[in-house]
Amino acid sequence: MNKLFSGIFVLLVASSNSFAAAPYLYDHCSVLGHGGDSSNVKGDRYVLVGSTETYRHEGKILSGAGGSLNGRTAYFFTLDGDAGSDKYSYQDFKQVAKRNIYFPNRGSNYVQINYSFKDSLISGNIIYETICKNINVQSPPTLTRKYVGSSSASVDYTVDEFSTAALTGIPVTITFRYYGDLYGRDGTAATFSSNSLTGTASVNLSIPGGDIYQIDAVISDGLYRKSVYLGSINKSGGGGGNPTCPRCNKD
Repeated sequence: MNKLFSGIFVLLVASSNSFAAAPYLYDHCSVLGHGGDSSNVKGDRYVLVGSTETYRHEGKILSGAGGSLNGRTAYFFTLDGDAGSDKYSYQDFKQVAKRNIYFPNRGSNYVQINYSFKDSLISGNIIYETICKNINVQSPPTLTRKYVGSSSASVDYTVDEFSTAALTGIPVTITFRYYGDLYGRDGTAATFSSNSLTGTASVNLSIPGGDIYQIDAVISDGLYRKSVYLGSINKSGGGGGNPTCPRCNKD
């Protein structure tokens, strides 16, 4: 086999309905014996299932006691297997190797990079190194319309257990927005936040009167967003007259 090492495969089944404190659900990198999670693997921590993301290693021009990565090969692995290789090349005063990696399966994962260099230009001894980054492969948040009226609205939502919100403890947020058809007024009608990964968000809407409004809702899991159109409502009254109408026909 002409590669430095092969990836080690770990079968992981995990479930959670509450928030954790770590940025990843499972520490593959420590279990694989790679010294834990490394900041030297550059790329996103949270990726969508079915997406392709770029990961890279940026080495110094001279590594170790004078050895160079120039022209040497980096080998990339994930939980799904061999992710290909790339030769280091000079970019922005660094030696860079990178790969576009496809993530077909949802769950805890990792990106492992194996590379080698000579410890000096004189001795020529080969040093083998492995760096690793824990990755969360998630589904996007979901949002489903339940009800919208002139003063209230309700949606059902779900957030993946491998999302930023679930693994770092930040709340799930849902913003209800309005857009006026006649006078161009828009804004936030209500906000909702929760520490639950699934549930129903029911809110009272605060919207000025005297217009026909389109209402939507947007959920954020800390990184990825999803919007859903809720419907149209007619708010009577204006409390002091309607504003200038930028969308009305002019003479």
